[in-house]
Amino acid sequence: MANDRFRGHSIHTLDGKGRVSIPAKIRSVLTVLNAASLVLVPWNDHLRAYPEDEWAKYEDRLLGDGVKKGMGRLLRALVNSSITTSVDRQGRLLISPAHREKLNFKKEVVVAGNVHWFEFWDPQVYEKENAETLEDFSKYEEELSEIGLL
Repeated sequence: MANDRFRGHSIHTLDGKGRVSIPAKIRSVLTVLNAASLVLVPWNDHLRAYPEDEWAKYEDRLLGDGVKKGMGRLLRALVNSSITTSVDRQGRLLISPAHREKLNFKKEVVVAGNVHWFEFWDPQVYEKENAETLEDFSKYEEELSEIGLL
């Protein structure tokens, strides 16, 4: 189903309490998915927001194959730093002070869809990451071809 995927990006201002307005198109996906709760997970240089049921699938995979491959420490770090939350009635989500500090979120954040989850980025980090990815686009062409997308 096409309306159950997180896509696009936009810049939003954090209010004085660290809340950010969630774009209507992301809120509509959350409604389609019946996702009342979100799990916020710091992921290297950004913050990921998973519908709780989707994050549970990742935890299960990490507990199974991930632990076998030596990723138990990663699982611990991700789970210990994650927070379960929800979007309030005004369409805002609170980003914890610890997450804001770790990721250097000041006044604005980019809210970006990534199919099964959406992300929060410092705008400069987001722009740099996307610029580097697009500069290196040709290195992805072989893999895209292998999966039938070129």
